[in-house]
Order: sequence, then C-alpha cells, then structure tokens
Amino acid sequence: MSIHDGGGPGVGERHGQRRAAASRSRVAGARIAAALALAAALTSCTANADDSPSPTTAPTVSASATPVASATPTSDGGFLADGVKPERPAALDEGPSIDGAIAASTYYLALVPYAQNTGDLADALLLSHADCVFCSGFIGAVEEANTSGGHSEGGAITISDTSGTEIDLGRWFSVHLRLTQQPSRDLSADGSVIADFPETKTYETDLAVIFESGGWSIREVSLEQVPE
Repeated sequence: MSIHDGGGPGVGERHGQRRAAASRSRVAGARIAAALALAAALTSCTANADDSPSPTTAPTVSASATPVASATPTSDGGFLADGVKPERPAALDEGPSIDGAIAASTYYLALVPYAQNTGDLADALLLSHADCVFCSGFIGAVEEANTSGGHSEGGAITISDTSGTEIDLGRWFSVHLRLTQQPSRDLSADGSVIADFPETKTYETDLAVIFESGGWSIREVSLEQVPE
C-alpha cells in the first residue's frame, strides 16, 4: 500500500505490512515512514484548537544550507550505522529559538531509527510530548518489539532543507524539512526477516515543537511523500 495522499484512512505501505507482520510474530518496530504517515492521517502538525497559540509576526528562517545527516556521516554513504547513538545538539540546552526548534526536530527524527535498531527509547521519551500521536505510535511499536525480542536493521535518515517559524514567541515553533530514509527490514527474536522495506523514500516533513518548563518537546509530526 502506498502512502495515502488525500482524505481517508490510508497510513502507508510500511504500516500495513507491519500490522500483518506483527499479527504473525508480535514484532512491531515501526519505521519512520509508517509513523509519520499514521500521524499525518490522524492529526495535523499543530496542537488541538483549544491549546493552539495565536500566530505572531516572527520571521521564517532557513537554517541548513548543507544537508544534516542523522548523525556523523560515515565513509560508506553518509548514514549513521545501526546502533550508533545520534549526538545530542548543544542547542537543546539553550533558550527558545528557531535554531533550537530545528535542532530538537532533527535530533528527534534521528533517534527514531536508533531506537528501532537498539530498543533504547530513553532520549526519545524525554522529547516526546504527551499528546503527540506520532511519538506515541513510534514509542509503542518499539516497546512491543522490545517485549517480543525483535528489532529493525537499517532505516538510516538524512535531513535537508530545514526551516523554522516562531509561532508563539518563545514557546511554539513550526519546523519544515526534507527527510530521506534508507531501506530497512524487521527481524524477529530468532533473527529471521519478518518484513522487508527495500525502497529509499523521501518526505516533506512538518513538526510542531514546544519549548516549556525549560525544555523542548515534539508536539506533532506530519509528512507528504515526494514523488519519485
């Protein structure tokens, strides 16, 4: 199933395949593309109407003339190897800014394949807002995979064309970026392949990011697949 690009319940090829695989093996390490597509189908990249901020006239800033990888590039293609933890950006410890919102967004997305490969959710949990649909879906899938002993291989990302807008001064930010994910596969506890995702896919991705109580959190994520 391809990612649905209009109104309706479509949630993407990977999500459909994962549900079938999970019913056979109880392994559910969700790939970024599936979780993003699920979030896009269920919610927009903004908060609920009752807590949405009023827009201000803050400028949009482009913050990446050079593509940002999911972590330090390697010599064999520029993607972070399985199980290597992304480096936490120093900007996350600074005050609220567009650069900080972009850093939080790119770091969070880089943590997704890392968590799927290793089962380590500690840093992703710290950045996940309680009301984020994408976050809860991704975290729940990894937790289920941890329980069953499964994990994923591959799925590294690169991020480019980042930009951000300050929606509510010092609190709410919108981030746009382009995300490309490499092929991946899901393995059961005994190492057998239960799902294979051989295509590289690219998405225009939007995130709602909040700075509150001295820290960043990801409020929501949505995407639109870039046609090949």
